[in-house]
This record gives sequence, structure tokens and C-alpha cells, in this order.
Amino acid sequence: EPPALRALTMTLVGLWVASGRHAPGPWQGWWLALALVLLIDPLSAWRPGLWLSFGAVAMLILIWQGRPRPRGVRGWLWGLVRTQLLLAPAMAAAVLLAFDRLAPGAPLVNLVAVPLVGSLMVPLGLLGWLLAPLGPPADLCWWGFARLAEGLARLLETAVAWLPVWHPEPALGLPLALALFLLAGLW
Repeated sequence: EPPALRALTMTLVGLWVASGRHAPGPWQGWWLALALVLLIDPLSAWRPGLWLSFGAVAMLILIWQGRPRPRGVRGWLWGLVRTQLLLAPAMAAAVLLAFDRLAPGAPLVNLVAVPLVGSLMVPLGLLGWLLAPLGPPADLCWWGFARLAEGLARLLETAVAWLPVWHPEPALGLPLALALFLLAGLW
């Protein structure tokens, strides 16, 4: 499916950028990933998911470019919280403009979902794909992936039950989105 292909392309280009070996810089990698995604699936240019994904990655580049890597568990935890605090207003504004709704629980869910998906689910999925010809080892990867996906789905259901999606009045959409973008810029 296009979102999975987009994620795979962005991940592979991101890993190349992070490797530092004859790799492009972050912004060159961003443009390369965008070009590859559009070459593979030109119709994705009309899907909001493409622009939300690449907008989020652009924000991450802005947030982290020129900063040293966090050290230790405490540094990584603070980096995760800091990133979510900086990313949340801009992404909320973009989602509001694209879908006319806000998910107040999204920043809290992302504190769990981002490391879960990035550190466990994506590697398990890629490993399952690589081990597919071997059968049982791939099945074990996919079993672990499925359990994590089920847990994430339960987390999302709980978050929506506690903090339901908000659909603001149409007249409030644009001013609220601009205020959130302004907050993100000032923050």
C-alpha cells in the first residue's frame, strides 16, 4: 500500500543519511525521499498523508538539526518529550487543516507510539520480510509485530475514549490552525 511504501522509502533514505557514509545531508535526503515516493506513486501527491508525513519529517529536521545526540536513557527520554512538545502544535494545525478535526490525545499517544513503532515494530516488520523465505523465524517476527500492533490499537482506543477527537466549528478551523502554527513557530 502507498503509506507503507512511503514509510519504507523514507526509512531507507533516513538510514542512509544517518549512516554518514557518502550520505546526503538531512535536507537532501528529505528531497530525495520525496522524489522517490512521487516517482513510485505519483498519485500520492494528492493524498494528505504524504504531505503530513513529509511535513512532520521536515519539522523533525528543523528541531534536531545542529543539536547533539542525546546521551543515556534520560537524555533520550527528554529528547522524545522535547520533540513531541515542539512537533505537536504544528502537526495539530496541519491535521486540522487537512481533516477538520483535532485529536487532543495525539501528543500523549505519540510519546508511546513513536518509540514503539520506530524501535520495535519497524525492525520486526523488516526482519519478518527479510526472513520470509525461512518460514518459522519470519512467523515469530510477524507474531511479535501483531502483538505490538494490537497493544497500540488498544492504546489508541483508550486515548480516544478519554480524549475524544474534537471537530471545531468550521469558522474556528483556520484561525485555530494559524494560532497553532504560530505557537509552533514561537516555541
